[in-house]
Amino acid sequence: MSRGLNFVRVRNEIRNIRSWALVVFTTFFLVSCSSYKSQLQDAKEYEDARMYSKALSLYSELLVRKETKEALIGKKRVVDVLIRENYDGPIRMLCMQEKLRDAEQLYSELLTFVEKNKSLDVKEPNGLKDFIVQSKRNYCESLYKQAEADVLAFKYNDARVKLNLIRSFFEDFPNLDYLESLCVLYPNYYLATKSMSEGRFRDAYEALKIIESVDPSFKDSKQMLESCLKQGRITVAYVVVDREKVKNDIEKEMGAHVMQSLLDDKDPFLTLLDRDYTSRLLEEQKLGMSGLYDEQTLIQAGKLVGAEYILLGEIIEYSADQKLNDYGFKKGYLGKTIGDKKVKYRQWNKKFSLQMKYRISMVDSETGETLFNSVYPLNEVSEIDWAEYNGDYKMVYPGEWNWELIRTGDDRVDITKYNDLQKLFIQKPIGNELNQLRTNFMIELSNFVKRGVETKIIEVTP
Repeated sequence: MSRGLNFVRVRNEIRNIRSWALVVFTTFFLVSCSSYKSQLQDAKEYEDARMYSKALSLYSELLVRKETKEALIGKKRVVDVLIRENYDGPIRMLCMQEKLRDAEQLYSELLTFVEKNKSLDVKEPNGLKDFIVQSKRNYCESLYKQAEADVLAFKYNDARVKLNLIRSFFEDFPNLDYLESLCVLYPNYYLATKSMSEGRFRDAYEALKIIESVDPSFKDSKQMLESCLKQGRITVAYVVVDREKVKNDIEKEMGAHVMQSLLDDKDPFLTLLDRDYTSRLLEEQKLGMSGLYDEQTLIQAGKLVGAEYILLGEIIEYSADQKLNDYGFKKGYLGKTIGDKKVKYRQWNKKFSLQMKYRISMVDSETGETLFNSVYPLNEVSEIDWAEYNGDYKMVYPGEWNWELIRTGDDRVDITKYNDLQKLFIQKPIGNELNQLRTNFMIELSNFVKRGVETKIIEVTP
């Protein structure tokens, strides 16, 4: 009996719970529907009040909760209005005001806005993009006419500013390259003409080379360039001042390096006379330099070879030496352990030393005036160590042992020095190290000379 009463009680409680849940759900649903409709009404009121940003935000929020036809249509309606009022109209106004950069920026924002709302099937205003392009083209055509007027008024910098602005909008704008070239050609042509008349041939040359790079056939620029080089060019002869203590081949080698360094500089106004030709003429006239020379001798030498300036190169001091040191036989193993075969290899050392002092003078052959006189001393010492082994040196490890046939406690292999020993085996001198040292020496000296000579030549060339 009690069991039956309990069952009835439980069943009644379940029914009560279900009834209560149904009431709660129904209440929540009704409230939710009421709230949704209320917010939808609010969104419409914002829209009617032209508060489009708030309306758009509320419509978007409603669509997240529940996608209804009313909310979807409302949001699309607001988006269309925003496109017209916030983008289409303002962009067209900016274009008419020639504020094209601002228009481009706003158009970029429009594309982002359209992409963000692409689910509503909205598009950018019809013809807006073409309107922007045409506005830019009209603006650039106006700028081009202004730039043409600037060129005719010799206002080349102003014209270049306008042309650069046009190019930022249209890389292929008609005749843009032509007008830009005129902004380079004319000012450089006038500069070259003025510089030539004032005897400033280097300034004229630089301006004419710019013209040549743009339009080699512009006016008479080619003839002007030839005339500029002809009038501004100077002729230089290099003469060896002979020293009895220095071998002739050393002096000639140094002279060759100096001449080559000056030729490498490619100064358009410098003409170097052939060194062998110069030396031969001087010898024929018995005007050889002995280290003691006077102004009259230099003037005669310059006039004889047709040089306006003479470079006198003299090796004041020169000494070269090399010394071979035999370090004797060293001990090692044909392997990494003291159980491997014991061997001997020989180690050598060679030291090279070179001392040189070189003087260069530049003399005006007409007046005998020494334009500059510099002495360049250099000292160099180097050495090389190497090892020799009559066999496969790659197997040799350095080590120590007392008896070749008997193993003792003093026997050891120094594995850590294997790589150092291998380097000694492969760097045996080839016999011309001293010559190479001298060559490097002379190249370094000739570069010093070149910097000094080119500075002075620029000074004497108008």
